[in-house]
Amino acid sequence: MSVEPPEFRGDLPETEAGGFYLSHAEGFDPVTIWVGRIGDDDVVSLIVRHVAGAGPVLDHAAFTKDAGLGGIVALTTPFEVDEAVFANACGVWDEAHAAGEAAIHDRSPNEIYAQLQADGEGRT
Repeated sequence: MSVEPPEFRGDLPETEAGGFYLSHAEGFDPVTIWVGRIGDDDVVSLIVRHVAGAGPVLDHAAFTKDAGLGGIVALTTPFEVDEAVFANACGVWDEAHAAGEAAIHDRSPNEIYAQLQADGEGRT
């Protein structure tokens, strides 16, 4: 399902943990993101889903701050978030990253989501 790219809708408030945002990257469908955690180490942890709410949900992914938040163009309607599940996923990722077994994405959430869809992964 192809969706028209969103238009920038003016000044946005500062991006903050707990916020719901629309992310756009050229060549990819827009996605909605929930910013679960903004770390002191320039790493953000997000939940990513298709803008139309269809398809899989990426329950946790770590991005560089520039990659994860750089495509935000608008605030968006909140969606249901299980913060306990997200916190658990963050803990699992933290341990794996410390052991050198988990990476930080340096591409946009839109691109990572498109890859997720192509691979048939994620929670539906």
